[in-house]
Amino acid sequence: MRGIRRFIKLMKKKQVKEREAMRRLSDEFGEFVDLHESIENYENQADEEAKFVYAVDKLISMINVYQDNGRSLRKDNVSLETVKRLKSGEFEGVPEVKKLYEDLIEVFAEEKDRLFNKNTSGE
Repeated sequence: MRGIRRFIKLMKKKQVKEREAMRRLSDEFGEFVDLHESIENYENQADEEAKFVYAVDKLISMINVYQDNGRSLRKDNVSLETVKRLKSGEFEGVPEVKKLYEDLIEVFAEEKDRLFNKNTSGE
């Protein structure tokens, strides 16, 4: 449970920082209307492009964790089952990226001993 709670706390903190960054971008670069519309579309998943970019962004974060040998997963004692539960919905509606996610989850499972603590059970 500690891993999930820590993850949720970090995500909330990240959301606060992102909202502050959006406000600052708007204040300092208000003339770039297209930029602000694109960011808003991304945040709201307003169109197919935004959904695709969002899904790729989430997949890249998982690839980064893999390349870092699961360090953050082990540090926060996160299990493979928790990763599946928290991440799977982020790829719905984007079949091209969902397939890549499923392939990556297979690799995570194959390399479970390297990427995850041995004592994680699914929280």
